[in-house]
Amino acid sequence: MDLQLSIILPTYNERENIVKILERLDELLRQIPHEFVVVDDNSPDETWAVVQELQATFPNLTLIRRLNRKGLSTAIVEGFLAARGPKLLVTDADLQHDLSRIPELLERSQQADLVIGTRYETEGAMDGWDPRRMRISELGTQLAQRFLTQPVSDPLSGFFLIDRVVFHQLAPTLNSNGFKLLLEILIKHPELSYVEVP
Repeated sequence: MDLQLSIILPTYNERENIVKILERLDELLRQIPHEFVVVDDNSPDETWAVVQELQATFPNLTLIRRLNRKGLSTAIVEGFLAARGPKLLVTDADLQHDLSRIPELLERSQQADLVIGTRYETEGAMDGWDPRRMRISELGTQLAQRFLTQPVSDPLSGFFLIDRVVFHQLAPTLNSNGFKLLLEILIKHPELSYVEVP
């Protein structure tokens, strides 16, 4: 079957998590042809070395080890540009996102350019967050929403899917030096259609 989905995993000191997330994703997506692109910022804990070893187990695993380059947004952009699937998804490697929602995100991508995993719609959650962290996140989200023309509930989400053709069209317009790539995409490209999944 043709490749359907590329999953980009930006990593920095995720040695303890990387095996768990790859195994969980591979099991979850066993009916969906997929690939993994791990973009590691030369982690001091040598996450990149673990990924190199895992390539013998996961033939659909690509590693990008970045030397003298750091930053979440730039890592995501490099991963997206290296990916081969028609749909591109980014998720954290620390297992904080609800990975079980990925098939739904992929299904909903037939309706929109962007599919955003949101913490603020019905059923969305921030399990394990203390009240202070939740409040900071909420304030940051409210501030970000002031720059948008779209009523996106979670413009700071790090869990989203975008069409590959669409991304390659807008990629030259992105600065990508910031911390939140999704917010930059939404600000610079309000014409994109989107849906949100809790």
